[in-house]
Amino acid sequence: MGAAARLYFGALLSTGDMITDVVMIARYFAAGRSGFAWFCVGLIATSMAMQLLTVFFQHHKKPKGMKLDMLLVVTCLKPAADAYKTASGQEGEEHHVMSPRVELVVFRVLETVCESIPGCILQLLAILEAESAPGATELLSVTLSIMATAFAGSVISYDFDCDPDKRMADPLFYGYVPDDGRMTVMALMMGVASCQIAARSLCVALLLNMSLGWIYLVELGVYLLYKVARGDFFYWMPVTGVIQWLLAIFVRVFVKIITDFTCCFHFRHPYELGGLYFSANLLMGHLGVFAATYFYCEISQEGAAISNSLLWITVGGTSSLFFVFFAAFLITINEGYGRTFFSPKTSRDCVEDKFRLYKNPASKLSMLDESSHLLVRIREELKAYIGEKWEEWERERPPFWTAKFIRGLPYDMLPAAKQRELEAEGGGSRGSHRAKMSFFESVFEADDEDDEDEASE
Repeated sequence: MGAAARLYFGALLSTGDMITDVVMIARYFAAGRSGFAWFCVGLIATSMAMQLLTVFFQHHKKPKGMKLDMLLVVTCLKPAADAYKTASGQEGEEHHVMSPRVELVVFRVLETVCESIPGCILQLLAILEAESAPGATELLSVTLSIMATAFAGSVISYDFDCDPDKRMADPLFYGYVPDDGRMTVMALMMGVASCQIAARSLCVALLLNMSLGWIYLVELGVYLLYKVARGDFFYWMPVTGVIQWLLAIFVRVFVKIITDFTCCFHFRHPYELGGLYFSANLLMGHLGVFAATYFYCEISQEGAAISNSLLWITVGGTSSLFFVFFAAFLITINEGYGRTFFSPKTSRDCVEDKFRLYKNPASKLSMLDESSHLLVRIREELKAYIGEKWEEWERERPPFWTAKFIRGLPYDMLPAAKQRELEAEGGGSRGSHRAKMSFFESVFEADDEDDEDEASE
């Protein structure tokens, strides 16, 4: 499935989901179930508020473009605009905190976590508490919510894995989608994700019906404690102080939720859940829906809109299909990538492997624009490697060796001679970003002029 096809298919699912959500809100009001209706309205408002906050975070260093992005959020055009920007290969501005691809993923995650997932749970809860069996409209709305959420998670994984830059920078993780049969892999990912969100959403709906929704909050807390215990709590984005703590809590919880409900394969990355926790989490989720169904059937009364036998058939069928699709997926992907679904690596382990195992300099240095806490164990080795190769890279100018790349290097990673030159220009460790930027740009311009002079001679 090409980028344009995914864009149009995703837009079609999102539009259909939005239309059926509006129809269901109207039906809830008409049926006197205003609590469900207002909750749906609140989910939409929350999603927009979180997206507006993210726009501010993206542009807080320089407000240029902030108003346009906020307008796109309010008009529900932000996902389409981000998809077009990513598909056309546009690069972000210097002041942006996230690249266009990361920004696209973040906004998909926000919409999925704040609106699609809770909306699906809410509609299933409404069906469980209804006095009559669900009609075609209710079933269509739930189905579109499941498919839209499944597509969002699947396309994140697919796009990241097929990105040539990511495959070059981290070939041990990216590259499981084969060149032949990509449509088959995408279809299996959609099947896995659809079953996952159906099972997980039903589990939470059953827990809420029994006033046991707090169990899922405990699960989220256990996950955060697991990350803390492994020294893997802080996120990879290069922020510090209070923002580092807030970002870690915010992103860890959101990624856990979206993985729980979509089985987004990208989040098995050591920077996110990690392969071992990812797979164990999937297994526990399906055991959880069987446990919730058992206790619900024990206390439910006869005559409910959904009979116990139908509920067991739904749960058993959904979980069985999940494991069938998942097994077929593991068989279909490229050989050697199955291990990434069971790897116990942490973020720091991943960074060390990139530096020590890869021969390509671009891959070895791909972590330099990430949080400094990930480099603690290899910082001195990394500095020595850069110092050793600096003159060779300046002379040969490999593709990754640009003024922008060098500007992004931490000051203490620069060779001593370059530090002295930079300090002389006023761009040292305490110097301004503008001075550092102009210094390296002038160096590259001077080198280019020398190359042109040699060519003319």
